[in-house]
Amino acid sequence: IRDANKPGTGSWENMSDDHDQDNESIDKMSVFEQGETQDFLHFLRRIKYDHRQCPENSGEPVEINVSVDVTNIRSVSEVNMVYTLELLYRESWVDNRLDYDKSFFRNKTELSLHESYAKFLWIPDTFIHNALTSQNPEEQSFSHRSLFRLREKGHILYSRRISVVADCPMDL
Repeated sequence: IRDANKPGTGSWENMSDDHDQDNESIDKMSVFEQGETQDFLHFLRRIKYDHRQCPENSGEPVEINVSVDVTNIRSVSEVNMVYTLELLYRESWVDNRLDYDKSFFRNKTELSLHESYAKFLWIPDTFIHNALTSQNPEEQSFSHRSLFRLREKGHILYSRRISVVADCPMDL
């Protein structure tokens, strides 16, 4: 659970513009093209977005589309009855609160956001039933760790690599 009163815990109200002044020499267009822009955080502030609130869906549960690709079976332990997998885990859903005017984002119909923006958005609380542990790759990883995309009408795609250790009862 994130505490909205603590800085750095995901509340849009706690975002600071101080570092904007420090980075005036950075070419804003190149930063924008990389998805590293403050425009998105300003947008969240403007709409008073609350990541703790589930998206509205006419009183119905939010439909979450999930896909899982097993990219590697790292190990299987018959003795401990566990296995370790590397997964590419994708979720997509619609959050109508994030429907945006293209002109606010230079007429982009899709925004590629840095994975750090995930802490400012509502994310489904999903889990792997038999997982004992799960983790994202190390920050120093050279390969894709996560991908966050927002399209018009609030369509979100969140894709991330996950390493899972799961139990698997075996009849030996």
